[in-house]
Amino acid sequence: MFVLGLSYIAMTLSCKLTLLLGVFALGGAIALWLWQPAALRWKILFAICLALCAETLILRNPYFLQAALNRFHVRDMGFRQYVALECELMRMQELEPVDYLAVGSSQVGRLYEVWAGKHDDFDMLSMGGMCPYDYLLHRDIIDKKCDKAIILTLSDFDLANWTNMLGAKLAPPQPAGKLLHYAAWPLKDSTVDKNLIWEFLIANKIAAYRLQYIFKGLADKKFKRMDAYRADDITAVDQDVVDQAELEALRYINSHWFATNIEILDEFFAWAAERNLRIFVIEGGYYPDVLREQQEIHDEAMDLLAALCDRHNNAILIGAEKLYPLTNDDYHDYWHVESESGLPFSESVMQAIQNY
Repeated sequence: MFVLGLSYIAMTLSCKLTLLLGVFALGGAIALWLWQPAALRWKILFAICLALCAETLILRNPYFLQAALNRFHVRDMGFRQYVALECELMRMQELEPVDYLAVGSSQVGRLYEVWAGKHDDFDMLSMGGMCPYDYLLHRDIIDKKCDKAIILTLSDFDLANWTNMLGAKLAPPQPAGKLLHYAAWPLKDSTVDKNLIWEFLIANKIAAYRLQYIFKGLADKKFKRMDAYRADDITAVDQDVVDQAELEALRYINSHWFATNIEILDEFFAWAAERNLRIFVIEGGYYPDVLREQQEIHDEAMDLLAALCDRHNNAILIGAEKLYPLTNDDYHDYWHVESESGLPFSESVMQAIQNY
């Protein structure tokens, strides 16, 4: 795996020193190969060919991925993993794009899921913990699914969020140059575990590593490891515990990642403009009583988003004053609304969009 990783970096960085190291590594690998007994060399070659065939015929096979989706429930592999598997399959399919695509975290899923179910011109790409970094990693999926406008519902909650690199490593494969460009962003911050960046690079190019959650889900299902989670609440976590964790996370919101996320959104907006896609930034939020406690940092985030939209001709900010006012009673927990409450909010969003 070391040689693969080193060869990959040499190829993508176009750096003389790294290329030289790659040549030495390749030479060492060949020397090690020749040093092995002839019988063992053929066994190693057979194992490598078998692994390559398995990756091509199974993990890059849309029929296998579709069978995995049909076989597994969300709880067998996890929310983020299940959507990642859907994205792997979408990469290989011809999709019928919709006029409006709402993109974002599980907050977005709860806000728009009822509206999406009632309107053929509207769809979502929503996954747990999705943040601006993930928009870029999934841009090709967004491009295939969206024909007219992307809807981003954003607030301080989103600008303060940095992607979990364990989630980013599930993202679809990226072109080599883009992949290294995206890997550079988390390197800017000392709080990000650099080992997770290496995992992200490896997983993005080796399907067997990226899709290992399929086999883990199969093992869990086979050996009935999920039997303890048969309750209707598939997370099997007490709601009071969830609420307390969400509340603490909201009160910890700070501007540490604001500048980086705005920089990422700048690039995403420019990418959308190249494809003639409009972007509607909808003022988002969370449990109203807590948001009022955080009003200062929320306003700071919205000011940054307003300035961002002003820089891009394809972007429009729609403020909360034009939207259905969500109350505490509309919320299922501190982060997510009740699905039914999302419907009038979605309707107000679409009415506001029609004015532009």
